[in-house]
Amino acid sequence: MLENSFITYFIIFKEQNPLNQNRNKKTNVLHLLLSLEVGGAERIVYSMMEKNRSDLFIYSACCLDSKGSYGNELELKGGKVTLLPRKPGIDWSMPWKLARLIQRERVDMIHAHGETPWFYGTLASMLLCGRVRCMTTVHGYGGGDRTQLEKANLWTMLTFFSHKVVVVSDILFNEISSRCFIPRKNMMTIINGVDIARIDSSVKLSREDWNIGENTKVLGTISRLSAIKNHRLLLRSLERLTKIGQDMKLVIVGGGPERESLEQLTQELGVQEAVIFTGERSDAVSFFSLFDIFVLPSLSEGISMTILEAMASNTPVIASNVGGNNELITHEVNGFLFESENLDDLVQTILRVADNPEEARNAAHKSRQKVEREYSFERMVSQYEEIYNSAVG
Repeated sequence: MLENSFITYFIIFKEQNPLNQNRNKKTNVLHLLLSLEVGGAERIVYSMMEKNRSDLFIYSACCLDSKGSYGNELELKGGKVTLLPRKPGIDWSMPWKLARLIQRERVDMIHAHGETPWFYGTLASMLLCGRVRCMTTVHGYGGGDRTQLEKANLWTMLTFFSHKVVVVSDILFNEISSRCFIPRKNMMTIINGVDIARIDSSVKLSREDWNIGENTKVLGTISRLSAIKNHRLLLRSLERLTKIGQDMKLVIVGGGPERESLEQLTQELGVQEAVIFTGERSDAVSFFSLFDIFVLPSLSEGISMTILEAMASNTPVIASNVGGNNELITHEVNGFLFESENLDDLVQTILRVADNPEEARNAAHKSRQKVEREYSFERMVSQYEEIYNSAVG
């Protein structure tokens, strides 16, 4: 039955397929994601759509779970964001729904972000007999709380039907190419780029509005509240620091499944008065103006957008020495690294940065210079647009 349906669908598209009829002069790219909630990959898509002024490309987005705050903002600004809700488990109707959407919107290229969108985008491309190509950007290990690649066979299969597999760091490139049977010619690294103009023009927040004293050192982090981001280690470090008399507050920007358990942990540690949970914020970059030190204690990272944004905002960075973090931060040069899950190391690193403001300022200044030199948003977009052109040219 399913096989007959596929055959019928192929015949229809061979005989009456508008995808190659009266194709727009502009290349129509559909970004495919689970959602446009606040997050690193989501910020990249948001910025690409918001800042697109090209005469050559049209960008739209399709979300499989929710539009999210970024999606709602894009719609208010005139962007095209479609919600195509998926069913629990593997939704075998999703490729058909995507194919119909692609046909209706005359999409030329599917750009998937994340493992599940890549899976459905690839199947939709196959339904369309490859007339619309699918590419993916691997931002990490598939989402959730994964710290390593778990579905090498699936990724290998998807690659054979994908136009290009983009990874965001050299470490990811080497690991994936060693564990998956992916020809290196089908893979490339495109390092994330940060929208410096957006950072510079963001609203500067007032300490008074957030009940933060003038002499209080503010530790800050911005990320989804999930186990892989390891906020628990940061809270335990704050407990240590306050017990030795440090006047510090921790501002945690973001929402996610760990919110309730993290709030409970602040109670257990007795640091609830020193912690501010802001919830999910579409203006997250504004909070860098409050931070004296940005800390990211993740268990795993590709190329962290929040580290890049902290670097661009001249905020001293402390990060766990995992994934692509050491591609961005050179220890004691433009930031500070600590060994993952090492509480003593994190506490001592925070004390060092807090007690040596001139060293911290110098590191932050070098970080800003590195972003301007190597991680521009324009460079990243240009590399992606070359891939789009190669697929439809």
